[in-house]
Amino acid sequence: LGVSLWLMDSHTLTHQRLFQSRDITGIGWSPDSRTIVLKTTRGAAYVHRDGKAPRRILLLDPARHERLLGIARQGQTRLLLLRQEQQRHQLLAVDLQGREHLLYQGPFPIRDALLNARGEAAFVLVADTDHYAVHDLRGQAPTRILRCEIADECRLLAYQDGQARGAKTSG
Repeated sequence: LGVSLWLMDSHTLTHQRLFQSRDITGIGWSPDSRTIVLKTTRGAAYVHRDGKAPRRILLLDPARHERLLGIARQGQTRLLLLRQEQQRHQLLAVDLQGREHLLYQGPFPIRDALLNARGEAAFVLVADTDHYAVHDLRGQAPTRILRCEIADECRLLAYQDGQARGAKTSG
């Protein structure tokens, strides 16, 4: 089995297969809808709407415990990458050329993040010692603002107009 990505014109009903792959595990549009970002089993690639062959952005490094969190919803097209460097857990933004920018670093594994309109980390959901916690990164130092016993209880939904939208449920 594999995944084929098709581009269809809804007015003319014409369609064009951009490519086919066996490695794709996720697909997402860039914030400007000009680029399709492809999450693969080993990293990430992108393809522009023009239909040219996919270009690799990055390869995940298993020794650094890297995994893709998603696509930044603000500003330029950037991937959000999680990495563990020794005892430090990092949230990085990676542009389409593979350049990395550190957004946040802390002692606990990162599960999710919300960025502000400038593309800076505003909130993170981390796996603390015996619970999960949402930390507000907008001040001088990270501040825990929510504690959850189970990760599924805490969700970071959106950050808009200076306010985080989240959810905490109880089972």
